[in-house]
Formats: sequence, C-alpha cells, structure tokens
Amino acid sequence: IPHDYTPGAAHNGGAFDEWFQFAVPDPVDQEMILQYIGLSATFDTSFQKFMMLCGDGGTGKSTLLRLCEDFIGAKNTSNISLMDLTQRFASFGLMGKLVNSCADLEIEALQDVSLIKKCLGEDSLRAEQKGKDAISFKNYAKMIFSTNELPLIKSERTNGFYRRLLVLTMNKVPVKRRSDFFTELSSQIDYFLHITIEALQRMYAAGSITESETSVKAINQMKFDSDTVEAWIQEATYPVP
Repeated sequence: IPHDYTPGAAHNGGAFDEWFQFAVPDPVDQEMILQYIGLSATFDTSFQKFMMLCGDGGTGKSTLLRLCEDFIGAKNTSNISLMDLTQRFASFGLMGKLVNSCADLEIEALQDVSLIKKCLGEDSLRAEQKGKDAISFKNYAKMIFSTNELPLIKSERTNGFYRRLLVLTMNKVPVKRRSDFFTELSSQIDYFLHITIEALQRMYAAGSITESETSVKAINQMKFDSDTVEAWIQEATYPVP
C-alpha cells in the first residue's frame, strides 16, 4: 500500500467528512463501505463478499472508487468489469491484485455468475494468456463495481451469488460541482486510510462485515426482479404456521 499508517495520528479530513456525510448519509452504510475498503487492503478472502455501488450519475460513485484505488495503489488494482470476468482470458488480470474495480457497468442481464463466485472463494483460479500455458493462482482481489441499476441475474437458482453481495445505494446529487474537488479529497488520503483501517479493526472485532438494511432490501429486490416466480410467490402468498 503506497501510504504510511501511524495509529493515533491526527489528520485533516474536513473536506472528506463533509462530502461523505452528504453522499452516504446512513451511518450503517458508511460503516459497511469503510469496512469493505479496509478489507481490500488485506489478503484476507474469508468473508467472501463483493460490493456494488448503485445510483444515478453524479452521486459520487466514481469518486469513491477513485479514492479506493488511490488508497490501495495503481499497481495493486485491476479494472475488469463483471461481464468481462466471464471471458476466457479475463481472470489472468486479477493475479497479484488487491482490488478489482470497475465503474459504470453495462445494465444487462448476467447469464453466468459462476466465475464471480469462484473468484470470491477459497479455491484456486485457472488463468490463461493467449499463446501460453494455463496456470493456477489464488485470487485476493476484492471486487467493487458501480452501476446505475442493479443487473438481472438469469442463471442463479441458489443463494450463492446474493449472499456474497453488498449494495451501497448512492442517490444524492450535489447542487454545485467543482472541477478541482477530487484533488482536495485526494489530498486527505491519509485521513481516508486512517478511518478505513479503524473500520477494519471494528469488523474483525465483531467477526463479520457490517451489512446495512438498505443493502438487504436492494438485494431482495434484485432477487425478485431476476426471478419472476419467486416475486409472484412473495406477492401472492403469506406464511402460515
């Protein structure tokens, strides 16, 4: 990680705090994303989670991704889309990375989510480069994507994909936009590092990553949108003892 971390050090984070409180007003959502970005600085794959930032354009999704990439470092980051991960040679780009982030996913149905589940597991991945022998490696890259709308999942009939997903909804657009605003935020990267590491420590103390109620609702809606039979059952029936 291309930054120094000194526990207890004081850092100026006024501009970041002001922006973060506006873009992510729910404290539980704040804790969830900070814990996940902190986790992205580690080789730990035991939590088996990936993150989607969902919301309209101009709500700060790309800003948050850029801050994450600046924190983790360019050499530790790949940028492979969720759709491209299903391609034959794509997984090779994950080798040796800590984060795989991609902004503005195409809004289309995902036909195959088996590789994303494999990327988040404890098993080795098989990777190929054109014209070279295939190799196996352990993936450590945490997955963070941004999208205007959550995609439909056409091939998933278990809970394997959904239980790995975290959704951060971002829907507040600032009235005024400054061209130099990200420069000001990135100048406070030491503060951003400090609060993410603190969130990571809280996550390890709790033994699980925080999942907000907003995230749970978004994932349930994603299930219903992707599976019309389940959606009909939920709407047309009610549980009895």
